[in-house]
Amino acid sequence: MNTDNMSILGLTIDYGHSVLSMRFDAGRICNHSDDQGRYAYNQQPQVAYWNLHCLGQALMPLTEDVDRTRAALSTYEDEFARAMEQLFHAKLGLTALMPEDDVLIETRGRPPARGPRHWTVFWRRLGHLKLDVAAASDDAPVRDLFVDRAAFDAWTIDYRARLRAESSVDAQRCARMNRTNPKYVLRNHLAEVAIRAARGDDAAADWFRAASIWLAVLRHP
Repeated sequence: MNTDNMSILGLTIDYGHSVLSMRFDAGRICNHSDDQGRYAYNQQPQVAYWNLHCLGQALMPLTEDVDRTRAALSTYEDEFARAMEQLFHAKLGLTALMPEDDVLIETRGRPPARGPRHWTVFWRRLGHLKLDVAAASDDAPVRDLFVDRAAFDAWTIDYRARLRAESSVDAQRCARMNRTNPKYVLRNHLAEVAIRAARGDDAAADWFRAASIWLAVLRHP
């Protein structure tokens, strides 16, 4: 999200290819002209705050009230932090808030360093993680997504301890996480297939059927 890609409604626009990335990279820079990383992924909260600051400046000739403008801007950080906390508690299947959760989430949801090869698949499979297992191999479906399996194992110990602290039930937690973490995510190469069909590049393509399927999947991913 560059400074010109946030609407007055607070919506991010013009994602480009970045919204379809498979791997999580907190320091990812999507703008080839951004040499300093001003708009890197982990800088997005600060960029949004800057955008709101600029909006406040633009409205000053109308409001003529510096104090109220500053007061309005001051609510952003708390509101953003609260929203992110709620989001990642839902993604992790947690129902309660506990002081140590910030350490578990590790700055907006990244589990161990050198994260999973496929971000979307990781969250979906994590929902099927059992609270009690006989061996590390029982975690293979999600564990094998990581290059650094030892780091994942260490993180999982903390995660399971956190789940036990709120008496989490596997089936209920899985159902909650499946409602939060999508099974399907649009990818660049799949979008290109749809675009070619829409243009009529493939005379045999059933565009209406393809569009109906895509629409259903994207509405309920």
